[in-house]
Amino acid sequence: MSSDSYKKYVEMITDKNVIIVGPASCLIEDCKNINVDDYDLVCRLNYHWKKLPSEDVVGKRTDIIYHCLNSNQYTVDDLRLWKNDNLTVLSHHDMDHHVDHKKTKIYQNRNSDIEFKILCVPHSLFVKFKKEFSSNPNTGTMAIIHLLSMPIRSLSVVGFDFYSSLYWFDGNPSLLNIIHGMPHKPRIQFANFKKYIKDFDNFVPIGRLKEMLEMQ
Repeated sequence: MSSDSYKKYVEMITDKNVIIVGPASCLIEDCKNINVDDYDLVCRLNYHWKKLPSEDVVGKRTDIIYHCLNSNQYTVDDLRLWKNDNLTVLSHHDMDHHVDHKKTKIYQNRNSDIEFKILCVPHSLFVKFKKEFSSNPNTGTMAIIHLLSMPIRSLSVVGFDFYSSLYWFDGNPSLLNIIHGMPHKPRIQFANFKKYIKDFDNFVPIGRLKEMLEMQ
């Protein structure tokens, strides 16, 4: 990742009202009283930027994607679409210098004819919060942490409930492993996230996440 590309990203989001649209099944209910496409920048997560449940409710735009780069969550065609649509994609995995050689090799092979550059969230940020949260922060949590470290005006979040429910698009049984503790330990992660987030006046949880944060 070139420092110039990262600087351009910071410039792009400076003083912007950003919304993260998550994949939890509460998404449509969370979006009923807002217009996602009215926000300055719309951020989505992993492969949840396509095949949306209802564009009239959850918005049509995607400007930013935070991605874990698991090989089953993107394809060569996705890389091509990201480039053609001029999307900004970020990951806490550095595909040029990451220690996960298998993940790096898959990405570089898929990207060999496309030349699409994924920006790297400082890996030190992931390591820091992995320790502070006593778990691996999931992609959405890392997106929230990273964006709040940037000079944005506000960050709203919908469709995000720390795996209290399955995703809106399917009942993927593999999520049960996450819900029951691995690898993200959602209950422990949420408890630490709740402590962390109280210091940010520009963080605007909406719907189910707001309710969860307000519960004693």
